[in-house]
Amino acid sequence: MTEAIRDRQKKDDFFISEETVDFFSRADIVVVDTSVVAKWFFHIEEQHADKADSILEDFYNNKIRLISPELMLFEITNVLKNKVTQEDTKKICIIDKLYDMGIIFKVDKNILKNSLNNAYKYDLSVHDGIFLATAQYFQGQLVTDDRKLFTNYSNKDKEGSVILLKDYGM
Repeated sequence: MTEAIRDRQKKDDFFISEETVDFFSRADIVVVDTSVVAKWFFHIEEQHADKADSILEDFYNNKIRLISPELMLFEITNVLKNKVTQEDTKKICIIDKLYDMGIIFKVDKNILKNSLNNAYKYDLSVHDGIFLATAQYFQGQLVTDDRKLFTNYSNKDKEGSVILLKDYGM
């Protein structure tokens, strides 16, 4: 992660809100799952963390808009439980940072219904299906480091909106 991005991540600037949801073109929408978001905060020990940082840098430079289902917040909180000690205040800062970054968190009944359809169609968990449903809803691209999600989806839909994190920006 570049020093400028680290400095920007430390600030409490608000970049994009749900009110600006139509500001960027549909092609600029990136849906990130928990496997990507975790790398922003635990990048030292994570493979493809440089690509996750590229997503964050593109977001901070207003090249993309980040969207994630609200489920990601629960999943990242679970990651925090497993990676950060109870006494470490870093976990609270990460939760605050996620809310302050301006990522749009969205789930509605249509996304939820489609997540169930995705789970059946692509042999995914409903958790993985909701990330895909969010990308479909916003006509964006889902970036994941979850090879099973990618493989199950790409085996059925050659054209699609799911890419592996390692391929981001190529």
